[in-house]
Amino acid sequence: MKTSIINKLFAMAALCLVSSTVSFAGNPPLPAEQLPAKAQAFVQDNFEYNSIVAVESTTDTYMCVLNDGTIIDFDKDGSWSNVDCNENSIPLNFVPRNLLQYVYGNYPYCTINKVNRGNQGYAVRLQTEEGKACAVNVRFLADLD
Repeated sequence: MKTSIINKLFAMAALCLVSSTVSFAGNPPLPAEQLPAKAQAFVQDNFEYNSIVAVESTTDTYMCVLNDGTIIDFDKDGSWSNVDCNENSIPLNFVPRNLLQYVYGNYPYCTINKVNRGNQGYAVRLQTEEGKACAVNVRFLADLD
């Protein structure tokens, strides 16, 4: 019950953030169907129990907000670049195996709640069992698609 309320609060905060960003940027929000097919498939495959509540587009990116407050950034082709599940653990299906092995080998008592993929590799935000956050930058370029 408490988790449900917290998730709803995160979703509402994310919607407020998207609304203020949209009005500031001057870009109207888009329907979920406007996301590239690859991005829609990513959400369906990895966040099957969530729904898209907001989508914003810039000239080269999409930002997608899910009903639990998760924020996912995609490039124009629909490849993910950032997944932020706030305080929830991210689904691990899309995270490269060697990155998972490194993180859980070195930080066995942490969960991953944010992953960022860029030209220089991956950056992850971890959360300990006590709720403390820490950031880890890892260079695994071989698995970029």
